Amino acid sequence: MEPNIQLKDISLVYMTRNGERVDAITNLSADIYPGEFVSIVGPSGCGKSTLIQLIDGLLKPTTGTVTVNNRRVTGPSPDRAVVFQDFALMPWRDVNRNVLLGPELRGKTGAFRQKALDTLRMVGLRGFERKFPYQLSGGMKQRAAIARALTNEPEILLMDEPFAAVDAQMREIMQEELIRIWQATGKTVLFITHSIDEAIYMSTRVLLMSARPGRIIEELKIDLPYPRTLEVKNSPRYFEYRSHVWDHLKNEVHKVYDTQAS
Repeated sequence: MEPNIQLKDISLVYMTRNGERVDAITNLSADIYPGEFVSIVGPSGCGKSTLIQLIDGLLKPTTGTVTVNNRRVTGPSPDRAVVFQDFALMPWRDVNRNVLLGPELRGKTGAFRQKALDTLRMVGLRGFERKFPYQLSGGMKQRAAIARALTNEPEILLMDEPFAAVDAQMREIMQEELIRIWQATGKTVLFITHSIDEAIYMSTRVLLMSARPGRIIEELKIDLPYPRTLEVKNSPRYFEYRSHVWDHLKNEVHKVYDTQAS
């Protein structure tokens, strides 16, 4: 099987306003295959969100290539959709019109009206089509953001800490919901998170990033059966994965502190 996301020797360098050079990502390579659920974990500032922007085409690498479905990424495309942690819903639009934003921008609103309704049912928002964002809970806003992404019918979902803004209980519910949606749709999911538990619980693979400049330093296959329920977090194998990822993060964070102290 050919990967539908290929990152080959990616580096990104930029200059700050005061002229300081920042090496955000260096020599990063990874392959992500159709239908996978891959999480990326690393210390703060390692370039996880930057990587999402590179894959979506919002940023261009300084060196290296980003390829999606054997085509070099030159900008955003309907085959990819991003879900952000702050929901990014338009407050003046109701839920249905938020979900239809992508098709509307492409002049295809009519063809996607039924798709939008079907997607809202899938994420559990049937009956909330005419509500505005201020009338929704945090979890419901994130469901609407996921519905908006899915309505565009992308092959790939790029998710940048999508559950960071919801409470702990809702976060666990949303994790189960996203697994269900992923299995129902067969999308490729690339998921950025600071949460070790979230990454292990949801993913088929976890990619571990180094401290800045970020690069992939280990790939961890999560061999836990689906469908997964919260009870899997009590299994010995789960604790082994968690300990392994925690040791990685701890070492990388120490590197950051040691560099700053020297």
